[in-house]
Amino acid sequence: MSSDQQSGTDSMGTDYRIAHTVLETIVREVVAADPRVQLHQGSRIGRGKILDVVVEGGLCRVGLGLDAYLGDHLPTVAADVPSRVVETMEAITGLTVGAVDVTIVSVLPASESA
Repeated sequence: MSSDQQSGTDSMGTDYRIAHTVLETIVREVVAADPRVQLHQGSRIGRGKILDVVVEGGLCRVGLGLDAYLGDHLPTVAADVPSRVVETMEAITGLTVGAVDVTIVSVLPASESA
């Protein structure tokens, strides 16, 4: 199995694999559905990635760099996004999400919000 795929066994005993790109796409779609944020438009956050999904031993960890809009309560945004990522990722993949770490990288003018 390639290191860019996650594998598991469903309740019927059927083996399956999920490509790493699928996990990233799920997270991207969750972020895109929230009009208060967007993935950071730069390429990196310091030494880290804007979107990082790591799975070890069936436990998933997600790191996100986000741009938020001026006027939104940042602690609320930073709490809401991870809970939706966890809910969606677990429902779609069956993986257990152990952590979603959010960094608000920049704040955008409110006039740019959708």
